[in-house]
Amino acid sequence: MSCQVRATATLNGTTETKDYSVRDYADSVLTPKEGSSMAKLRDNNPTEYEKLSYLVSAMVDYGARAQKVFNINTSDLANKNLTDYTMGDVTDDMFVTAVKNANNGASASNMKDVAAQLGANYYTTSLIFLDRSTLRHYFTKKDSSFEPSLYDGNQADTYYFKVKENIPAHQLDKLQEFTVGDTTFYYSALDYARALNASSAATADMKDLAKALYWYNDAANAYVG
Repeated sequence: MSCQVRATATLNGTTETKDYSVRDYADSVLTPKEGSSMAKLRDNNPTEYEKLSYLVSAMVDYGARAQKVFNINTSDLANKNLTDYTMGDVTDDMFVTAVKNANNGASASNMKDVAAQLGANYYTTSLIFLDRSTLRHYFTKKDSSFEPSLYDGNQADTYYFKVKENIPAHQLDKLQEFTVGDTTFYYSALDYARALNASSAATADMKDLAKALYWYNDAANAYVG
């Protein structure tokens, strides 16, 4: 989010080039220039502006936490210009409550029980941290009832996986539906974040990324309404 993207446009033989980043957009929202559309939103609709500011702040903070975990441009963090935002702590109960509130009290499926129904061993779940996140559940063959063809060709070495792509920020707490043959199970991105935050193998930066994902979802929910 702090990396510059170059856009070039040509009209009637005239070419203009502009470099811009997600952080530049965030700065235009959080410290708007007088007379700009953001300044007008701030002055004329402070409630809507407050929700947008919260979302933008949580977004670039989430981006900065990801930079640290994945070692991307860490000398220039996306959240370096934030002055009125501090990420709060997130407890295990907060993760649980967020998922239940978003799903009428329902919780994620027990992945070991799911694997048993599939004749599989449950290996792990991963979350690909993108602007629209991707969940993957990995299984390995356990017995003869395991059917590789049910995984839609999703295979990595001896692991077979089911995937849910393009989960937007305001649905990170939603239980995503996965189907393998006659077996359907449910899991949310926040369930992954909860497990990461509770893991003794996770670094402090990884745990911070999990917490930042929680607040990014919270801000997106507040904005979408």
